[in-house]
Amino acid sequence: MLILFFVLSLILPQPSFAQSQEYFKYQENYQIFIEKTNVNNTYHSISTQKELFEITKKTLNTRELALKSYLNSLKTRLPQYQSANPEATQKLIDQLQQLEVWLDQKAQSALTLNSDPDLKNYALEFSTKYLEIQQAAYSSLVQHEVNQKTLVLNELDTLAQLMKTSPSIKNQDWLPDIEATSSQIKAKLSESLLETVSPQYNHQEFNSFYADSKEYLNEAQQLLTKMFSNLTIILIKSKS
Repeated sequence: MLILFFVLSLILPQPSFAQSQEYFKYQENYQIFIEKTNVNNTYHSISTQKELFEITKKTLNTRELALKSYLNSLKTRLPQYQSANPEATQKLIDQLQQLEVWLDQKAQSALTLNSDPDLKNYALEFSTKYLEIQQAAYSSLVQHEVNQKTLVLNELDTLAQLMKTSPSIKNQDWLPDIEATSSQIKAKLSESLLETVSPQYNHQEFNSFYADSKEYLNEAQQLLTKMFSNLTIILIKSKS
């Protein structure tokens, strides 16, 4: 019996996933699957093969439900900052919804598998779809953070414009640096999103872009902090 179980906790390092009831149930079944595999490797009897096949189906079922729960958590939080990028965010929400439906269907069909060939076909179909699942999940994480930082930047840009026209701030030497920092932040956010649309599939393997996107996002956060601090200092000086 050939079957591949993904270590789901590694696809995305998010506590909400690792702490879900569905994930805990999957982990329980997966441990039983390992035990039944070892027993079957020792005895190779009809009964041990049957027990292994049954726990395999249950493990597949709970794996799909765990993934569905995780995608749902990503989908649920995306609207929080959606106003920053409405169309791109909605596209991801729709994609996650479609993947949830697919995973729910797969979870139910896992329980109806009857033979090793059925199981092999099931695993092959899942491994292909899993590429899209990873792409959508990582993209959702990136888009959510980009949206949040974009809204923060918009607030800081608005503040800078108000300060620019404030009669109490006569010296405008600070403005070019603030505008340059704002442009740098926008560039970093754009770069992080570009990583999500570059080709990620190589011989049916997923090449994660998340680390590269996260690096741009971290740099954007540092620049946001710098911009906020500089504006704060200028405001303080204007009141002294």
